[in-house]
Amino acid sequence: MNRAACKARSYFAICLAAMASTCVFLSTFDRCLSTSRNVNWRRLSSISFARRISVLTMLFLLISSGVCLIAYDVFDGICTTMSGFATIAVVSYALLFVSFIPHGGMLICGVMTWIHTRRWRNRVDIGIGVIRQTHATHRMNRQLLILIFVHASMSIILEVQRDIVATYNLITNSAEKSVEQKQIENFITQIGLLLYYAKYGMVFYFNYACSSLFRKTFRQSAKSVINKCLHLRCVRS
Repeated sequence: MNRAACKARSYFAICLAAMASTCVFLSTFDRCLSTSRNVNWRRLSSISFARRISVLTMLFLLISSGVCLIAYDVFDGICTTMSGFATIAVVSYALLFVSFIPHGGMLICGVMTWIHTRRWRNRVDIGIGVIRQTHATHRMNRQLLILIFVHASMSIILEVQRDIVATYNLITNSAEKSVEQKQIENFITQIGLLLYYAKYGMVFYFNYACSSLFRKTFRQSAKSVINKCLHLRCVRS
C-alpha cells in the first residue's frame, strides 16, 4: 500500500468523523442556548456566533488530527499505527474528540434543554406575570427534545461499539493471531464500520419517523424548493 494513501485515509477517517460528531454537538448546544432563561446566553444563539464557533472548531480538528499523519504508516504491507506511544495517542485522540466530547456534550445539552423547557412552562417576568407556554410551543419543544435524545442515543450506541472494536484492533495489532481469529475479527470490524458510518445517513430517517413536526417542516421545505425550481424553469422558457 502507498504511504501517502495510508496516511491520508487514516487522517480523513478520524478527522471527518470528529467533525461530523462535533457538528451535531454544536447543533444541540445551540438549542440549549436558545432555551436558556439567561438573556446573555440566548443572545449567543445566533447565526454569527454559530459561524465563528463552527469555523474555529473545524480548524482545530483539521490541525489536531494531524497526529494521524505521524502515527500511521505502512508496516509489512498493512496500514496501521506504530507500536507504543503512537497507538496510545491515536486511540486517545479518537476517544476524546470523536466520542467523549461530542457525544457527552449532546447528552449534557439535551438534559439542559429539557430543564430549560420545563422552567419555561411557568416563567415569571417582572411586570408581566406568569407566562404559560402555548400548546403549540410546548409541542414543538417536546418534539425537538425527542429528536435530540434519539439522535444522541443512537450516535452513542453506534459510537461505543465502534470504539470498542477499534481500540481492541489497535492494541492487539502486533499480537500473533491465527487465520481463523483474523477472519472473525475482520468480519466484526467490517460490521462495526458499516453500522458506524450508517449513523451519519440514518439521522434523517430517525427524525422523519419520530417527529411529526420534522415531517411537516420537511414537506413544506420540499414543496418550496419544487415550486422555486418550477418557477425558474417557467421563467427561462
